[in-house]
Amino acid sequence: MKTPTSTVKAIFVTSLVLLFGIGTSVHASSFREVAYEFDSYTFGNLDWAESADDTSTGPNSLGFSVTIGGATYSYFDMSSNGYIELLTDACDVPTDHGWGDVNGLITADPCATYLLAAYDDLSSLVYGYHGYLLLSDPNRAVFYYETETYEDTGVSLDQLNLFEVILYEDGNVQWNFNYAEYSFSLLDLFSGLYFGNTQTLLELDRYHIPEQESYLYYGCDDWLTTDFNNDCFTDWADFGIFALQWFKCTELNNINCWLYTLTINTVGSGSVTKTPDQATFTYGTIVDVNAIADPGWTFDSWSGDLTGSTNPNSITMDGSKTITATFTEDQYVLTINTVGNGSVTKDPNQATYTYGTIVDVNAIADANWTFSAWSGDLSGSNNPDTITMDANKTVTATFTEDQNHATLTINTIGSGSVTKTPDQATFTYDTIVDVNAIADPGWTFDSWSGDLTGSTNPNSITMDVNKTVTATFTEDQYTLSINTVGNGSVTKDPNQATYTYGTFVDVNAIADANWAFSAWSGDLSGSNNPETITIDSNETITATFTQEQYTLTINVVGAGTVTKTPDQETYLSGTIVDVNAIGDGPWTFDSWSGDLLGSINPETITMDEDKIVTATFTM
Repeated sequence: MKTPTSTVKAIFVTSLVLLFGIGTSVHASSFREVAYEFDSYTFGNLDWAESADDTSTGPNSLGFSVTIGGATYSYFDMSSNGYIELLTDACDVPTDHGWGDVNGLITADPCATYLLAAYDDLSSLVYGYHGYLLLSDPNRAVFYYETETYEDTGVSLDQLNLFEVILYEDGNVQWNFNYAEYSFSLLDLFSGLYFGNTQTLLELDRYHIPEQESYLYYGCDDWLTTDFNNDCFTDWADFGIFALQWFKCTELNNINCWLYTLTINTVGSGSVTKTPDQATFTYGTIVDVNAIADPGWTFDSWSGDLTGSTNPNSITMDGSKTITATFTEDQYVLTINTVGNGSVTKDPNQATYTYGTIVDVNAIADANWTFSAWSGDLSGSNNPDTITMDANKTVTATFTEDQNHATLTINTIGSGSVTKTPDQATFTYDTIVDVNAIADPGWTFDSWSGDLTGSTNPNSITMDVNKTVTATFTEDQYTLSINTVGNGSVTKDPNQATYTYGTFVDVNAIADANWAFSAWSGDLSGSNNPETITIDSNETITATFTQEQYTLTINVVGAGTVTKTPDQETYLSGTIVDVNAIGDGPWTFDSWSGDLLGSINPETITMDEDKIVTATFTM
């Protein structure tokens, strides 16, 4: 059993800066105590639970991060002897003072951040109770002391000193407490809230804060001049006033005790060094930062609380700050040249490449040429080969011409093609190659030129050097002859003396008066008019016209007959027909009607259309 000491330090000043704001009043809604109003917890039903006796548990995760006074905390360290120390990350080393005099704790680490106050557990090992139970859920961290105190005269084991501090994720802080009375003053223990970080230990217990009540804290008029040796309040009931002013006057003006973090982010590939390299910095510290790009990357600029592109640079720590170093990826060009006849492929085939890209290059020689070697940023004669892009690079592929081989280049003028036998890309010297010019339809081979002349086709050429041959083709011209039978004419469109192969010509047969188009013959058949003919040779067509035929119909009224001379079924246009009306017995011809008028008899009628004539007889 240890000598009882209240070695607890709670809520470092930076937490109140966040909660209250400088120069504002403290409201119960944001910083409050509620006597006997403990939350009900079941051990194990939250995220974590820790207890210890006289030892530090090491860094423990809060389960979330909370910002207090400009610093972000995610971990805590605890000792059952009376304090919780908040850590910015798990790598921070806890002070681990263990149990001892609170003034010594404060003196040893005046700028640490502590949250929670209670008392030393004098009997938890004896009676099997826990010291601190520390629990968390996604929105809050709860520091809960659950044990009996030392068994004093007249005090039963079920009389517990209870104390609870709740740190909410939104920055709100709440404390609750219970108490126990002891008649033996050396062992009187208490729970309450301690404001540490000075040489004065302040405490709250049941005598100083009434049960079931919360406080609004108001400052006094002379707080700027007080030395805070109880000058600003008359009794412990005014503790709340004193506590707020102590924070304002003692700690908020002591900026050298504030610690700030420098968060460094990177965009792209690179790192940033900081000098001095510390987790936290005191007010006014100048930190040198140097952005170091990874290979293939270049530092571009700073952003956040440091701007511009100066590197290295420095930043003054007058608050917690965040800076970002942006790096851009380098792009490199691979230039490929050739000497001689050939080409080079690259895979991947890109305009630019990032650092470390491996590019496959393959030299492909033209006919009668051979790849010889690489030069520039790639050497040797391996083919294909690879090159690693770590800068702009230039590669040259050299090709050498083969000996005792010749190429035959064949060109054409006009429409046609040329075959060669044997059909090869190259030929050994003195090879005889047969060439045959084949004209396309409507074209005719005319002549050879270049290394072969004349008009003989097929022909042959002897390969003793590289040679070039051109075959010239001329386009054929065709005539369209048009004949007529009967009276009429034919037009053609286009109207030309000659036509090239495949030309479409529209022909239209136009009959003379009293004539009609009958049919096409020769190289065009049928009776469609107009019609089209495709010219693919010399063509001859005939349009046949026939003279028109008309009928003469004769009717009689009365008794008699009419003769017609000539007596035919039909008559050609223009035929003159004699008609004679002959009455029967007592009947006499009276007159003509229809297409012939009058009473002359005999009479004539000209056939220029179908006609009807009526002869009328009277008695």
